[in-house]
Amino acid sequence: MGIGKKLMNLFIQEADSRGLPCYLETQNPSNLGFYESFGFSVVKQIEISSELRSWSMVRLSPLHEHKNR
Repeated sequence: MGIGKKLMNLFIQEADSRGLPCYLETQNPSNLGFYESFGFSVVKQIEISSELRSWSMVRLSPLHEHKNR
């Protein structure tokens, strides 16, 4: 149905309009590509156990990226 994509687009629009970076964590490796498609990058991976990992992901605001160029 694309609900996740719609929610992420709303979330990103709001964060971008305020110039805010975004942070999230996921324990499902299948989610990584979805979040990367919105500009998130993995900044840390933690192995909690042999069966469980967690990925911390960040997306900088376009305003922040523009200032650093």
